[in-house]
Amino acid sequence: MRAYLDSSVLLRRIFGEPGMLAEPSGLEYVASSEILKIECFRTLDRMRISLKLDDDDISRRSEAVHVALRRIRLIRFTHAVSERAMQPFPTLLRTLDAIHLSSAILWREKQAPDLAFFTHDSELARAARAMGFPISGA
Repeated sequence: MRAYLDSSVLLRRIFGEPGMLAEPSGLEYVASSEILKIECFRTLDRMRISLKLDDDDISRRSEAVHVALRRIRLIRFTHAVSERAMQPFPTLLRTLDAIHLSSAILWREKQAPDLAFFTHDSELARAARAMGFPISGA
């Protein structure tokens, strides 16, 4: 099995939130858009301020993101991804979600026809399901 992961799955794990997805057995690899890095580190910075996290806590969480990123195949944000993200989708999508879904669509076409989509975001899951992806997490 090959999986596309959006930031909600990784962030739920980093923050130890309830309902995190267990890594499925037989997982060949995980892929995600390179915007995952930006989303994760921006979220850490926001949480540092809003939750008043101390330096040790932020350091541990940042390290966990770096470790996770080494295991994820990052899909470049190319012109093709940008062009696909501008096109209509069958359901409503926010901008970054359109980039994630476009990355997954193009990756599925070229690399992994059996790609599953992992997300905790219900709107993104609805759109991915409408595009024919098997969904985990939402």
